[in-house]
Amino acid sequence: METSISLGFNCLSAVKGVEMGSRKRKAEGYNTCPFDIGLTNYEGIMLCLKEDFKYFCDLTYLKVVPFPFSGGVFNKGDLAIYNTRYNFIFNHESPYGNLYSEEGWSGGINHFTENNFERFIERYNKRIDNFRNYMKESSKITFIISKMDFEVTELKNQITNCYPHLNFEIYSYLTEETGEVFYSYDKLMKYYNNNDNIVSM
Repeated sequence: METSISLGFNCLSAVKGVEMGSRKRKAEGYNTCPFDIGLTNYEGIMLCLKEDFKYFCDLTYLKVVPFPFSGGVFNKGDLAIYNTRYNFIFNHESPYGNLYSEEGWSGGINHFTENNFERFIERYNKRIDNFRNYMKESSKITFIISKMDFEVTELKNQITNCYPHLNFEIYSYLTEETGEVFYSYDKLMKYYNNNDNIVSM
């Protein structure tokens, strides 16, 4: 079985896999993976893979933080679920705007944050398991990542170290519409990389 898996930096990489014909849709049997719909970064992906997702759902690093400026889908003051170790933003589970109403969350706006992120952890543990299963069962994987350049040597080496028997390639791309959004989230990650700026809500 061959497939493609998104490494971010946003959900457009998952869409790209479907458009390229290298990945099935969820309705066709694809199992959602942890980087499909969040906001990632190159260094965070490599560290996360190196640590085999050890701190992905660790409450020590999961915070709800206010967006310090407007950018991408967020307005200044909107709340975002943020992993402070990997600098990942989980915009599809964050308690902001009318997202909870649009997606019909049974728990309301705090659906994924209440009870110490209980539903968030349940959702992402399943997605991490899906990722690991693809690493074991796929005959070939195309990893898709959107970044501001096409240098992926470190990432290739990290994947090889983590999954030495995996047959894979990396497809790196940049589209016009991701440029401005990328810089907004890159700015946010750098802002919250300074722990003094992190105020858990």
